[in-house]
Amino acid sequence: MTAMNTNSENNDLPRYAHHAELRSAPRTQTLSLSFNIGGNSPPVIPKVSGRGIAASKMAVEVVSPYRNQLDENYQRDYIEKRAEYEQHGIPEYWIVDPQARLVTVLVLVNGKYQATEFSGSQRIVSQIFPELGLTAAQVLEAR
Repeated sequence: MTAMNTNSENNDLPRYAHHAELRSAPRTQTLSLSFNIGGNSPPVIPKVSGRGIAASKMAVEVVSPYRNQLDENYQRDYIEKRAEYEQHGIPEYWIVDPQARLVTVLVLVNGKYQATEFSGSQRIVSQIFPELGLTAAQVLEAR
């Protein structure tokens, strides 16, 4: 895994981009990840020179702590981003919720997300990475 630190255009907060390979026999899949540390989240579908770029195949959000389902953090990841990712046709969206101890995998079917929740030792089923082999507990306990 390699890491690159650049400054965001909108502020002086660091932005970290990571390149990783996910290996599962017989093939290797490459992931490009970016993390916006602090501040507001960037738009779901970034713009390049005034035009949209190709949508990602997958999005993963880790929910920040929340008080209840009306809390801003909960609403942003479970409601707002879900609708935006769905609208832009992102085939798979994971919501990792450490507080609820759940990994929710949403798969786009006929333009609408179908959600499946995973917890504990349940193996996560992903259409993007069918041979992934991770459990919800492994994802939630990653450090």
